[in-house]
Amino acid sequence: MNIKQIKVAEKIINDYVQVIQITDTSLYGMPESLLQYSKQQIKQALFTALADLHVDEVDLRESLIHGYLHLAQFIPDEQAEITHRGQEAILSGDINHPDLELGEQAVRIINEIKSEMEELKAEVNAYIIRKYEEQQHE
Repeated sequence: MNIKQIKVAEKIINDYVQVIQITDTSLYGMPESLLQYSKQQIKQALFTALADLHVDEVDLRESLIHGYLHLAQFIPDEQAEITHRGQEAILSGDINHPDLELGEQAVRIINEIKSEMEELKAEVNAYIIRKYEEQQHE
């Protein structure tokens, strides 16, 4: 891996972290339009950073993994709107809330987010295991 790849990955990750810092993590589903890069570009940057880590950089590794899993929270803007309005209606406890009908759709989207998080967890774990095994053979 060359220095240029690492620098590009660092820039993408730093920009992604700034987006995460401005989002409301108490709700599921953030609009994808908040991201400055595609989810695939961010994944690749996170993998580049993970590959460049030393074994003893446990905290940084965990932060990168968390960031990878957090990508599932970024969904198409229309779905994010439905999810936020539906969650707010459900959390209000008001059975006459005007957006209560969106609650069912919000729950479905939230379940999709959770499912994607599980898929991303499997992806990143497989990547880490593969890199570890490659290092053992070097």
